[in-house]
Amino acid sequence: MSQENTNNGFTLPEPGAANDVASSSPSPGFSEEVVAVADTFMRDLAIGAGVMLVLAIIFFFMKNAYANSLVDSKKRLSPNKANSAGWWLYGFLMTTSFSVLLMIISPARFMLPEVMAGLAILPVITLVQTIRGSRN
Repeated sequence: MSQENTNNGFTLPEPGAANDVASSSPSPGFSEEVVAVADTFMRDLAIGAGVMLVLAIIFFFMKNAYANSLVDSKKRLSPNKANSAGWWLYGFLMTTSFSVLLMIISPARFMLPEVMAGLAILPVITLVQTIRGSRN
């Protein structure tokens, strides 16, 4: 059995060829990773919008359950005040989940201190209003 040296289609590049490939890039500093990140950002936003829609439905039912529990509990709040507290709870849950979702989708854009402070103010306000609204 003789083994003939045939070309399978796989060849190793010459030692100096790697420098030629690196120098033949279209523009310095351009990376295909940037294009890939930009393409996935819109997809991630669409997925995030779907997640927010599902959470909005779930939180709406939680709001109704919270308002009903305030009316039926020992506190015996009026339905009007209980419904108001429920809407504040809904706002708290939505703003908190929106802030977390933005930070998951693009941490480089939204994990800055000034952005995080802005995203944290609204959930804190709605939480305080939820607590105030659930009192007699």
